[in-house]
Amino acid sequence: MLTLAEIPPAKRVKTHSIIAIKGNEKPPAGRDGIVAYRDAHLDYVDSELVVRSGHSCQQHPVTIEEVRRILLVHVEELPKQENAK
Repeated sequence: MLTLAEIPPAKRVKTHSIIAIKGNEKPPAGRDGIVAYRDAHLDYVDSELVVRSGHSCQQHPVTIEEVRRILLVHVEELPKQENAK
């Protein structure tokens, strides 16, 4: 996993990070109870959001809203179909 994290994606691939941090620590300090922010952070992502949560933050309302935001951004970037109604 650590080796894969060092390989940046192709330039045409958009990437986003949602990183959980428990408590009030500010990056680059903090951790989610399992993973330290320093280990989760990737310099090359298009966006990064820190969620105040434990490790399993997928059900957190802020995480859900961020996934929604990312999906809407990507939908807007899709080529428009000529015959769309």
